[in-house]
Amino acid sequence: MAKFRVKKGDTVVTQGGIIGRVFKITDDEVTIDTGEGGKLRIVRGMIVDVKNRDGAAAPANDVKES
Repeated sequence: MAKFRVKKGDTVVTQGGIIGRVFKITDDEVTIDTGEGGKLRIVRGMIVDVKNRDGAAAPANDVKES
């Protein structure tokens, strides 16, 4: 499994389909904030995608309605 380069603040997707923002990183684990105060510790190798790298714009469908 590929080991993605992640940094604090990146949005990641896990193999189990969990999406969250990187809160803390260690050698083997990543703590992600899943929203509403939820935080999960995951094994770094279970990250399958990193979204919004290098300050890239969010997708057009990621708009908050008022």
